[in-house]
Amino acid sequence: MSEKMETSRKRLIGNPFGFTLVEILIAIAVSAVVFTSVISIYSHMQHSSAQQISMAMLQQNQRGALDIMERELRLIGMDRNQSGNFQITDVRKYSIAGPNPAAGVPDATPTGSPVLRMQVDLDSDGVLDANETITYSLYDRDGDGQPPWELSRSDSIPLGPNSNDNFQLIAEGVEAIGFAYAFDANDDGEIDRAAPALPGGAPAIIWAVDTNGDGNLDAEPVGTSIIGVVRADGSTINQTVGPDKIRGVQFWILGRTLRPDPKHIDNRQYSLGAPPIQPGGPQGDHYRRWLLTEVIHCRNL
Repeated sequence: MSEKMETSRKRLIGNPFGFTLVEILIAIAVSAVVFTSVISIYSHMQHSSAQQISMAMLQQNQRGALDIMERELRLIGMDRNQSGNFQITDVRKYSIAGPNPAAGVPDATPTGSPVLRMQVDLDSDGVLDANETITYSLYDRDGDGQPPWELSRSDSIPLGPNSNDNFQLIAEGVEAIGFAYAFDANDDGEIDRAAPALPGGAPAIIWAVDTNGDGNLDAEPVGTSIIGVVRADGSTINQTVGPDKIRGVQFWILGRTLRPDPKHIDNRQYSLGAPPIQPGGPQGDHYRRWLLTEVIHCRNL
């Protein structure tokens, strides 16, 4: 066999001694790049999926609480015997402390958390039963004094230190709640609206809260007494407005995910019918939040 034919034969069958060191190093480098890319993509997808699941759970959690509150708020005013018992009765703020937040004890404080207490005729018999005074409030279930809290529903008043069974958890991972109230001070069947700030402007509903803890509503946003507020029709509200005049409720639920996201920083301020709050401090934190708000008109009042 000639030398030329032998050379051609070696080219056809390849190098009998395998890959060279350079070829192996190149193959390892390429494999490492591909493997790193695959791991990075997988990690990103896993992180994104976990955060989407976390947010979905948060939103589902708060929507479930909204559904419960909405159904019972719409029952306010259903009063077969016209007893006047079934209405909103307490709009003060209470401290979140111990096993009985928002209890029937003197722990109301303007610096606490808003509470909504109402009487609802659940069995439609026209009689106020023991379990028909309902309170929605925040609850410190683990007793650490730190958010997030639990949004609870209680149907027993007064509450005591040994009445934990009265609290029904309806949402967890709640940082804050807020309530504001529309009212009909003169019982004319129309929700009171403020005089337009500008000529030709649409009159806005007067949303009010109890800022000083006296059990009555105060005008927003300045927190002064409602007495003296001019209505859209030019008349003046000349009385203190109690919770019995409430005809609509606007509420906010600010929730946060149970686990932090190292890649997320929340520096936003959230307004919950009161001065804005900024969770997590000036630098923010790594929790994702979702603010749910709803307006419910008490159709039976």
